[in-house]
Amino acid sequence: MRILETLTVRGYLSIYDQELHLDRFNVLIGANGSGKSNLIQVFHLLQNIASRKLQLFVGREGGANRLLHYGRNQTTAIDIAVSFTEPPYTNGYQLRLIPTANDSLVFEDESVSFHNTERYEFPLDRQLGAGHKESELQEVEDRIAGHLLSDLNNIHIYQFHDTGPNAQVRQTCKISDNIVFHHNGSNLSAFLYYLERQHPRHFKRIERSVRSIAPFFQKFILHPSRLNSESIQLEWKDIHDDMHFGTSALPDGLLRFICLATALSQSKLPSLMILDEPELGLHPAAITYLAGLLRKCEHKCQIVSATQSVTLLNQLSPDNIWIAEREGGKSIFKPLVEENLTPWLEQYSVGDIWEKNLIGGRP
Repeated sequence: MRILETLTVRGYLSIYDQELHLDRFNVLIGANGSGKSNLIQVFHLLQNIASRKLQLFVGREGGANRLLHYGRNQTTAIDIAVSFTEPPYTNGYQLRLIPTANDSLVFEDESVSFHNTERYEFPLDRQLGAGHKESELQEVEDRIAGHLLSDLNNIHIYQFHDTGPNAQVRQTCKISDNIVFHHNGSNLSAFLYYLERQHPRHFKRIERSVRSIAPFFQKFILHPSRLNSESIQLEWKDIHDDMHFGTSALPDGLLRFICLATALSQSKLPSLMILDEPELGLHPAAITYLAGLLRKCEHKCQIVSATQSVTLLNQLSPDNIWIAEREGGKSIFKPLVEENLTPWLEQYSVGDIWEKNLIGGRP
C-alpha cells in the first residue's frame, strides 16, 4: 500500500515551516487555533490543485493575502512538497505558489520526481514549468505526473458536521450519484443503495455498526422514489414498529455516525482519508466504536484525523498521535514519543494524560 510518507508545508496560513513524516494512522490533537484545521486545509488545497481549480479555491478562501502566512508582507510564497512511498518506490510532487497583483496565486515552480531506492542513488526529476495559473499535472504526457495525479485524486476529505434540518445529507438525491461517497454525505442514500446491491457484505457491516450504537435501529429501507425513479431518499425501520422513518427522524449524532460508518466501511477505500473532528456530536459509546472502525480501516487506507476527544484518544496508541501547538504565531506539529510516557501509561490512558496537560496540545 502506497502512503503519504512526507508532507512539507511552508508559508501557508499558520504553518510557517513544517515537515511531517506520517504513518498509516495519524491523529492530531491540540488546542483551538493550534493549526489542526489549517493542516487539513493543505489537503483541500492539494485536491483543488489536482482538479485544476486553484483559482476558484483561492477566490473562495478570500485571496492570496489571506492564505500566505501573516500575509504577503511577511511571506512571499507557499511551498508544498509531498512524497508517496511504496518501497522501494517513491513519487514526489513539489510546488511553489506566489501571489499576483490581483491577489491570486500562480505557480512559480511545479515538478514531479520518481525514485527507485534499490536501483538509483538519486531521484529522477521532471519540471512542469512556471507562470501557469493551474497545475500542469493533467496536461503533460508523463508517467510520473500520472502517478502523482492519481495519488492526489485518491485523497478524500470527510466532514459530516452539517446535519441540520436543511442539510444536504437529509435530502433526496439522484440514484446514479454513487461513484464516490461525497465529503459531506450528501449522496448517502444513493451510495448505500449502491452498496446494498453491489457490495452487500459492506452494506451489512454498516447496518451492524449502526445497530451497535442505536439498538432501536433495525435496517435501512432503500428504494427509488415512486414518483421519480431517478431519485432516492434514505428511510429506515425501527425494531419496535413496521413503520418507515425518514432522515428527519434521525438524531444529528446518529446521522453523523451513519456517514462515518459508511465512509470507513465502503467497498473501495481511498488511499488517504482525512477526517476533521469525527467525534463531534457522538455519544461516548459511539466514539469508542468509531475508534475500532478507524483501527480496522488503517490496514487498507491511510488516515489523518483531527480530534478534541479524550474518549477517542483513550482507544489509541501513543504512536498514532501528533501534538499541534502554536508557538510565536507558528503552528508546530510534533509526534508523541511513547518512551517519554512510559511511567504515566502504567496508570493512565493517552487521553487522560492529555487532559492532565502532560504532553502539550492544551491552551
